Amino acid sequence: MDGVLQLVVLNITSWIGISSGAEHVYGNIILVDQKGKTLDNIEGFSVSTFGRTVKLEKILTEKECAEFDRKDRGVSYTRRFKLGEVKSARFNTIEEITKAGVEYYKNLELDVPFISLRKGDKFKETVIIE
Repeated sequence: MDGVLQLVVLNITSWIGISSGAEHVYGNIILVDQKGKTLDNIEGFSVSTFGRTVKLEKILTEKECAEFDRKDRGVSYTRRFKLGEVKSARFNTIEEITKAGVEYYKNLELDVPFISLRKGDKFKETVIIE
């Protein structure tokens, strides 16, 4: 790694279609500092090795906590919500995780491009900001 930021990648993953009952998507922001990486050649599952990774999380509402508890057959999210802020890496849709990733990127106020990938590859909903 060269230390000079080249671009910001949102890498979206999910177990949907792989694991029974899976219904959430997850995302990592990768601050790519590997020389020569561009919007044109950033694809590949090893994208997470191209720089520092930050796991995206969202603040849950009380309703989301109750829904997670129902799905997980527990009460831990609701209990934690009553004690304060609860975060989760579980997002409901590609659109929701993409919105969170773009917001994170914009808050960095960097002069480098952004791209969203799914499992390291460009896909129909890929977002590119130059």
